[in-house]
Amino acid sequence: MRGRSPLAVKASRNLQIRQNWPNGTERGTMKKPKRTLVGLKTLESAVELTTLACRLSSRGASLVLVHVIELPDNTALDAEVPDLEAAAQKILRSGECVARRSRLKAKTRVLRAHSASYALLDELKEQKSDLAVLGYHHGRTLGEIVFGTTARHLAEHSPCYVVFGITPRKR
Repeated sequence: MRGRSPLAVKASRNLQIRQNWPNGTERGTMKKPKRTLVGLKTLESAVELTTLACRLSSRGASLVLVHVIELPDNTALDAEVPDLEAAAQKILRSGECVARRSRLKAKTRVLRAHSASYALLDELKEQKSDLAVLGYHHGRTLGEIVFGTTARHLAEHSPCYVVFGITPRKR
């Protein structure tokens, strides 16, 4: 697998994934998802994550492309942040182009929150998603070491399957 991005995954039309169900009670074969939430954080990962979601989703599925603008706790959620808004729109447009080429319906959402993990969890429940496709970065801050990462929180509390696209570590 060296030299290839783990996100460059081949997914056949009759994909079967054997995994524990999110609540840990069932074991079985996952059906191709009809509603997929794609969490897009950076422009660099938007194309790869959306491509992965398109390959994993069933024909005629709908994607919800989500970017969370994570604001500090002492900042109001309705604060003006035009640079972050513009960046979010650019990231979502990039993902939307990929979905269009794959002939899948895509909605885009920009969320504002103090915690990306809670915002994404709420969105997964609200959209009744069958699958979440999210990125994972290797950088670890002190806060992530103490409190845990968004990826870990979503993996533990998600109401649906979660697939992480993990980019190669930069050397």
